[in-house]
Amino acid sequence: MIKFYDSNIVNILPAVLDEKEKTQALGYALQRATQRLLEHCSYISVYAAIDLVSEPVLDLLAAELNTQYYDADLSLDAKRKLVKNTMIWYMSAGTPAAVEELVSIVFGSGEVQEWWEYGDKPYYFKVIIDTLMTPEMLEKFSVMIRRVKNTRSWLRTIEVHRNVSGKVYAAAGTVSVPKIVIDNSYEAQRKVNGTEYIGSVVIPYTKTIIREVI
Repeated sequence: MIKFYDSNIVNILPAVLDEKEKTQALGYALQRATQRLLEHCSYISVYAAIDLVSEPVLDLLAAELNTQYYDADLSLDAKRKLVKNTMIWYMSAGTPAAVEELVSIVFGSGEVQEWWEYGDKPYYFKVIIDTLMTPEMLEKFSVMIRRVKNTRSWLRTIEVHRNVSGKVYAAAGTVSVPKIVIDNSYEAQRKVNGTEYIGSVVIPYTKTIIREVI
């Protein structure tokens, strides 16, 4: 199979025509013209090549599309995901799913809980993440949240859950107390009786969830 880039009109002509020099020259000229057109087209395939474009191009695309949660200080990978999802988020703006997807892209993972899930007043929600928040990140994220949430919903808190894990230590031992009976006789049978004490100790595994409410 011949690729479109390498195709030549001569390839589909009958032998009586493709052997003529004029036909071959025309075919070559058309082939080179088509190849140059395809090469120029590859430079304008920005929307189909977001994973390949440079960071300045991403910034320009975000400005052109008015990407909802875009920030110039975000990582390159986060920028690509934001630009890719711009149109989708315009269709789903104001829904909990849009907020949760934003949290996942900006922080890598996270969860959005509605008011009925944790016993709050109607129309409130909270965001749960496991990433350390700086004051700058908090301010930027608050702006992003206001742009994606619906108007009647209110952010109650941002909970930062951090897991602290510990190790398990277990120990066991025995203590033997012998009891020897000696008869007052030359010929005697000695018996040794002992009592065994078994002790064990277990230090439970420690897993602490630290909640930092912002």
